[in-house]
Amino acid sequence: NKIFTMCTTEQTFAWVGAIVVNIAFISIIAWGASTKWWIGFLISIIYTAMLFGLARTVDKKSGWDVDTDITAEAAAATFANENNDQNGRNESEEENSDDSAVHNETENVVVTAVAADLPTQRSRISRMLPGSTTYSERRMPVLANLLYGLFTLALGVTGYFLPMNLFSCYGGSTGPYEPSSSGHWSTDISILPSDVGAWASSTQPNELSYATFAYISSAGAEQNFTLFQGSDNESGYNTQTLWSAATVGREPFNFPYIQNPSQFIAAGDGWACFTGIDATLTSNGNQQPKSNLVGCSNGIVVQTTDPTRHSFQGPYDFFINNNTLWFKDYPSWSGEQAGSGTLIYSIDNYDGMEVELHSTYTKSSSKRYDAEGSLSYDDEAANSDYDDICWTKHSVFAIFVSAVPVTLASIVLWLKRKAPAMAITSYIGVSACANFVYLAIAVWENDLNEFWGWWLSISAALYLAILCDLTHCKRGIARSPLIWGINVSAIAFFIGMIILTDIFGSSVAWPWIAFNVIALIPLLIVGIGYSQVFLLVLCAVGWLMTAVKIASALAALAAPAANVPIYFVVLAASGLLIAGAGWWLNKNQVQFGSVICYHMERISLSRRMLPDEELEESARREQGDAELQGEVSVSV
Repeated sequence: NKIFTMCTTEQTFAWVGAIVVNIAFISIIAWGASTKWWIGFLISIIYTAMLFGLARTVDKKSGWDVDTDITAEAAAATFANENNDQNGRNESEEENSDDSAVHNETENVVVTAVAADLPTQRSRISRMLPGSTTYSERRMPVLANLLYGLFTLALGVTGYFLPMNLFSCYGGSTGPYEPSSSGHWSTDISILPSDVGAWASSTQPNELSYATFAYISSAGAEQNFTLFQGSDNESGYNTQTLWSAATVGREPFNFPYIQNPSQFIAAGDGWACFTGIDATLTSNGNQQPKSNLVGCSNGIVVQTTDPTRHSFQGPYDFFINNNTLWFKDYPSWSGEQAGSGTLIYSIDNYDGMEVELHSTYTKSSSKRYDAEGSLSYDDEAANSDYDDICWTKHSVFAIFVSAVPVTLASIVLWLKRKAPAMAITSYIGVSACANFVYLAIAVWENDLNEFWGWWLSISAALYLAILCDLTHCKRGIARSPLIWGINVSAIAFFIGMIILTDIFGSSVAWPWIAFNVIALIPLLIVGIGYSQVFLLVLCAVGWLMTAVKIASALAALAAPAANVPIYFVVLAASGLLIAGAGWWLNKNQVQFGSVICYHMERISLSRRMLPDEELEESARREQGDAELQGEVSVSV
């Protein structure tokens, strides 16, 4: 008889090989999608089919579910009888406890010995509640489970290729990132000076463009200046601003509304140029929206480009030719002139800072534009309505070709093959359905963080409650998927409560109190009652986060010199409390777990709604015996 474990050489190499092969397929799918989307779609279909085929092959050849109708007791009794004939009763009992009585891999699953009304030994075993007593449940091989999980996820990704590429909805600032349009910025290098043409056609930026200062030299020592970036820290913020320092006779002078200056370059004729951020205040003292600018200075005055006339994405690669400044810029990320290519600008008059664009934009859109290159009002409104309808179609289509297939495939494999990973992919599929339904209704206009906070908190709590309730069911339900589902729903609930309470973005105490009461205490109860260590680890992490928050709040009230002692005292005390709580729970976990499971079993809905298979079989036998006796009496 061969004993199978989870750490055999074959399985270890199978895991590593599966990871490497999947990385290779993901890379080739990404390459195909970046080339032509339908190439990536076809490769993804092949990959998904291969995953399913491999999963079925490993699943069938393992034979882990052979003779599934035989109960654990019957299999053990049969094995004991065979060994009694060969080696005697004592040796047979020893061999009977071995996992080799089961055909393939087994998983020790914990069963709670509840002092309640448990009718028979078989019903206690079939419920398999986490607790003190264990028995062996035949479990799907690790590799087959992994392949089934990857198959369901690949099914959803493959389906999402269709709405992602068939519905190109990229209008409006409330939608997702807008990719580059089919337009392109290009520059006729032949009309530029030869040196400028060579610079414009190069792909590597000029090394001088990375300078953080520039020296301005002109006639007379009093007129020599150095422009540089720096901070005097008087404002309390470590913001780099523009400074000018004369060689003699004057302290450095600050230009506070030009922030993060960089790429300094001497332009000749006593000027130096740079790029930075315009942080000019409005007339009422408010901060106006920051924008990129290009500036030039002679050390005394600073001239900058007008942000209302020229909107730069990020000027770079500055170049000087015959006292004229040349620089490059990126295309806009959104709008009607978004696209690929590089924009080439020049400035030859530093007093007026007149900017000349040497690149042209080629549009491929059929929409109507006015003389300034913008959409007309009617077309812009029509385009917005079109985008809303497009996103609704995109989301609805994604529900049926991506989210629903993942959910259905997961449920079928859960029920038919008892694959533990299906507890995870089922929740992912249902969450994807809810996400696309929300996007179809909200039309990408609302914050998804709020949706995910409510959805993860409520749905994960319900999922956790359902799975815990099913562990009390009298029917022989596979427990491995239930355990996987309990753990994944716990971490989803944990993350959802963090988003919903916004504990990291709040400066008051009530979100932390709500997080500890609503999230951590229920997870602690479930973790103790169902012997799930992962849930207890989540509680410990939550308490550690709370301790850090308490320490930071106390440190903010004290002098800076007391910050380190405060953190030490609070964290040390919290660590001791958490360790003491763990020791106390470990000492009393069996007692508390039995009490919790006893009360949970009494209120279990699945235990009431789903009848006991053993009682049903006994009733059918009694009915058959009664019918047989009735036929015999009639014949007599």
